Amino acid sequence: MSKSKLSRRQVLITTATLATPALLACGQAAPEATPDASAPPPDPPVPPSPPLDAGSAPDAASPADGGVAKARSFPGVVVDVTHGGAVVGGAVQAGPVRQILSRAMRELTGEADEADAWRRFFSPGDVVGIKVNPFGYPKFFSQIATVQEIVRGLGLAGVTPDKIVIFDRYTEYLADVGYAAALPAGVRFASAIGVAGAQTDVTSFDQSEFVEFAKVERGDDINNPVHRRSYLSTFASSMVTKIINVPVLKDHASAGVTFALKNMTYGLVNNTARTHDVDNWTVDFIPKVAAMPKLRDKVVLHVGDALIASYEGGPDPNDNTFDRGSLVVGTDPVAIDRVAWKIVNDQRAKVALAPVEADAARQPQYILACGAAGLGTADLTKIVHKTFAL
Repeated sequence: MSKSKLSRRQVLITTATLATPALLACGQAAPEATPDASAPPPDPPVPPSPPLDAGSAPDAASPADGGVAKARSFPGVVVDVTHGGAVVGGAVQAGPVRQILSRAMRELTGEADEADAWRRFFSPGDVVGIKVNPFGYPKFFSQIATVQEIVRGLGLAGVTPDKIVIFDRYTEYLADVGYAAALPAGVRFASAIGVAGAQTDVTSFDQSEFVEFAKVERGDDINNPVHRRSYLSTFASSMVTKIINVPVLKDHASAGVTFALKNMTYGLVNNTARTHDVDNWTVDFIPKVAAMPKLRDKVVLHVGDALIASYEGGPDPNDNTFDRGSLVVGTDPVAIDRVAWKIVNDQRAKVALAPVEADAARQPQYILACGAAGLGTADLTKIVHKTFAL
C-alpha cells in the first residue's frame, strides 16, 4: 500500500463536481430482531419542532418524509458490536476493528457475505464522502482503524480509492490526525474552512442549499441573510454522491450528547457557533438542518465510533473517557443517537454523575425533536438495538 503524509496545505476542498448526485435504492426491509429489552426511563418532554423554510423544506415531489425512505433501508435498527480486544492500553487495535465492522455490516443488512453487505449501499459509480470527526484528537476521534476499515469495505463494493473523499469542515483538525499515511494512495481529502472561527465564510458552501433562523452570532448583522443562514457544504451538495457519517460518541456541553445527528449537521453546514453563543438553541438547529433533503438523501450509512468515548467534559479533548470497544452502525441517525444518549447516561451513572439532561444548559432533547419531526425513531421501546460481543 502506498502511503503519503497529509500536510495542512494539502487538505483543500476541490470545486469540481465529480458526479451527479445519486440516491440509494435499497428497499429491502430490516432483518427481524428483538427490541432492546431494558426498561428505559421516561423521555424528557419533546420541544416543538421548528418550522421549515423554503431553503430547507423537502421538494414537493419527494415523499412526505422528505425522501428518507430512499436512503434508509433499516429504520429503527441499531447494530452495536463490541470486541474485548479492540482497545488495549488506550490504543485501538486494527484487527478487532475489522472484525467489528464486518460483523456489524452483515448483521445490519442480513447478508452472509461482507462484500454483499457493502454492495447494498454502494456501487463502483459512486463518489463516496466519509465525514469524520477529528475534534477530540488525540483522546477520542474517528479512529484511523475505523476509517481504514470503511475504505476497505468500499473497495469490496467496487469503489476505488480515487472515488473516496475524507472530509471535515476544518482543515486544521483534519490535518492533525494523520489519516493519509494509513490509507491507500488515491484517497482524497477535503475541508471547507481553514481554521475554526470563520463561521460565515461561504467560499466552499452551496448558497442554494440553506436553513435560516432569525438569530445571529454576536457582532453579526441580523439584516444580512448570510449571517442568518447556514449553508450546506459543496462537499455534501455536489462533490460526492453518497456520504458515510463517522461520528464519535461524546457528551457535549451544549447538545448533551453528540453522535450521528450532530456530526452530520454541524459538520456539514457553516455558521453553527451562533447556536450556543449567547443562548443554546441546539434543539432548534439540528432538526432543521437534518431535514435538508440533499443531506438526508446522501447520508446513507452511519458508522459510529464508540471505541474510545467521552462521558463528561466533551466535546473538547479530556481524560473523562471510557473504552467501550464498539462501533454502532445503522441507517437511522435518530435511533442511533437515542441509543447513544442511553449509553452515555449509563456510563455517567457508573461514576455517580447525573444524566446529561439534568443540566438545563444541555439539550439532548434535539434527538426527540428529530424523532417528532419524522427524521427517525426516537422511542427506545421501538428501536431494535442489536448487540453483539466478539
